[in-house]
Amino acid sequence: ARACYDEALAIFTIASDLVDQARVLNGLGTIAYAEGDVLKAKNYYERALSIAHRQEARQLYGRTLCGLGDVERTLLHYEEAGRYYGEALVIAKELDTPAEQSVVLRRMGELAQVQGNYDAALESWFQALNLDQRLEHPARVELDARVKSFVAEHHLEAVYASFCEQYEAHRV
Repeated sequence: ARACYDEALAIFTIASDLVDQARVLNGLGTIAYAEGDVLKAKNYYERALSIAHRQEARQLYGRTLCGLGDVERTLLHYEEAGRYYGEALVIAKELDTPAEQSVVLRRMGELAQVQGNYDAALESWFQALNLDQRLEHPARVELDARVKSFVAEHHLEAVYASFCEQYEAHRV
């Protein structure tokens, strides 16, 4: 995959297609992060973020912020990760993209979990599940199972029940 992205980056650079350059850099950041090369991922994401900002590509900017949040969370820079995720969530809400919101909320839940803020983790994951309409999708099924296990492991049944009640009250 990396070779394809490198080739695409070269093509978009020659064509002066800045938005697609940023998309490719974001993709390279995702690959580097998945391979465990967090600093390389950060470099790619920062380059993508700069271009997306200059080109006013808001959705791409938000996705890249989420990637930077992942990097900072991995580096144990929790405050910075929270700032990136928070900004990404604001953009996803402004653009009314529930799928993007769900992705960011999942990551915010992971951040809250590693910080020991279990109520906030559960709330983020609960919101993510309610935004994710892909009922049988493996990622949603996995998160649903994770939430149920997390609730039992940390004795959050009352908190979970409260979230369910609030959700049902807003649906009516």
